Amino acid sequence: MKDSLPNYEFDITELALESPLSEHKATAALVAEFHKRGTTQVFTEEETLFRQGDEPGSVYLVVSGQVELTMPVSRTQAMGFRAIVGSLVGLPAAFGNRAYSMTATVRRGAELVCLDRAQLGEMLGEMPILALDVLRILAAETRSARIAIVDVSGGHRRRGLPRRTLRAS
Repeated sequence: MKDSLPNYEFDITELALESPLSEHKATAALVAEFHKRGTTQVFTEEETLFRQGDEPGSVYLVVSGQVELTMPVSRTQAMGFRAIVGSLVGLPAAFGNRAYSMTATVRRGAELVCLDRAQLGEMLGEMPILALDVLRILAAETRSARIAIVDVSGGHRRRGLPRRTLRAS
């Protein structure tokens, strides 16, 4: 299911004060299993990993560098998150079997480990203790997203934070 908004792109100068994706990161056991089962990718150029509305294919562990996740909330505003080392990108879509709700842009020099949805399900089935780690990460992301929604919908004015603007591409 593709979104009905035109293809927007952030003006990079507006992204200086992004929120982290969540305060919870992958545990050492989860990181080890990603490395054991996944495929490592090193990005020499900035690249779009997936777009809002794309069908979920994979979950990505950020090993180094960062991934910017953006989602328009209106024609002039967007939410932006920064996935850093230890973050899982694409988890809600892959875990919930729903389209990606954000666009993920990998920054040059980032290293990610990729697990497809089947590998993720297999890993969690074989090692249920890791499911608790995944649930903690999902809960933390939900909390971060709720806070960001408040900021975008008006809290940014009260806190003196700048608005994030979009431009059509």
